[in-house]
Amino acid sequence: MPALLIISLLGCAPQDATVEGQWYTWLAANTSAAVIGDELPGVDESATIYECSGRGWDEGNQDFQDGYVGPRTEEDFAEVINNANDRYIGGDCPRNSAGSYEPWCEGAVDEMEAECNELRGGLDYHTFLNEDGYYALKGDVAAWRSEAMLNGEGDLQLTIHHDLGAGADFRFAFAIDPDFSPVICTSDDAGNPVIEYVDGASWLSQWSANDEGYTVYYLNAGAHQVDQSASGNAFWYLPTDWLAGFGYAKFAGDEFTANPASYGQFDENGDGDSFLVFNDEQRADPDMGDYADAAADLREEALAWEKEITELAGANDGSTGAFYHRIEDNMWRPVDSSKAGLDGWMELQSSWVRVANSSNIEEGGTVEGDYQILFSGFDSNSRLLVTGTFLIEDLKLDPWAYPVLEDELREEYDNPYCGGAEMPQ
Repeated sequence: MPALLIISLLGCAPQDATVEGQWYTWLAANTSAAVIGDELPGVDESATIYECSGRGWDEGNQDFQDGYVGPRTEEDFAEVINNANDRYIGGDCPRNSAGSYEPWCEGAVDEMEAECNELRGGLDYHTFLNEDGYYALKGDVAAWRSEAMLNGEGDLQLTIHHDLGAGADFRFAFAIDPDFSPVICTSDDAGNPVIEYVDGASWLSQWSANDEGYTVYYLNAGAHQVDQSASGNAFWYLPTDWLAGFGYAKFAGDEFTANPASYGQFDENGDGDSFLVFNDEQRADPDMGDYADAAADLREEALAWEKEITELAGANDGSTGAFYHRIEDNMWRPVDSSKAGLDGWMELQSSWVRVANSSNIEEGGTVEGDYQILFSGFDSNSRLLVTGTFLIEDLKLDPWAYPVLEDELREEYDNPYCGGAEMPQ
């Protein structure tokens, strides 16, 4: 094969964006496809290992229980005792046939127990570290390939590929709707069609009120509310028109989706706090003072929940935490007589993209911004966090895009949305 052709093939990976950032992952030892499939050779040597799941020594079988990933050998326990590199968080000691600790691990017992007690007592919201053994890894984002485009629906998509070595690939992607604007078609007093913002204001403007120079897009696809006062905890999923963005990632064999907003449902059993302040009676005359107090309480709790990721789970650079929550109190939304909708709910956000207002999101445009995306495993109990910045200097259109059918049909039959009424300014 001619050398020129070889060079051209090796250099064909596109770089549509300059991307910087950090990534952090916690791979669940017993549900992670990457771990189970041994796709990351040496992970047990390079990772920080959390073992506070309750698995430990089985005296009956004189061996560690299946799924245990903590320290095992005399050399491992020497690391714990000497605090050589703090590679192990938690674990258990072997016992001899008489039920006594092996002498070479006795010195580690108190330290391992204290570490697990700190996790069990310190994790209130991000409790996943107590639910399995974990391999925690982190690094800088080093994109060997980046793909940025406007797709056929007008969404901005950015995909970043990072080489994990040993043939393993890590990639994450997000898509946002630059024209995100939930609206409703109604009529004025004279019966003329009018387009109005849902809840009377631009959601992007409200979300971005405290972000000077930036517009915030929450990756809220998959978000739902839970009415805990209803029989069976009724789930209300957000309509498609209310979804501003989505995130996806694949870390070796583990697939992830971005964590959407939480609306007071903070554990899978429905036992968490509910921020649905207004009941049927309160809607007639809501006490906004009480609501403001509830928002302040949530912000205070969120500060503690941030530390669960940055301190206990280690998502930091040694001094600065890499993760924070955003709280939307929704106090700008008018209170109505319907239980449906977002008034009376507060949002805990962990995944978003910010775009600089100087950006030009169209073909050939320059787009600059930053991102924080917390992912949960699609079919595992793994977690993944990415944070950083991006710069797209020449935005491209998807060459394989196809027209939106609804737009085509409206144009074909001369049936504009809402009778052709102008969008609100």
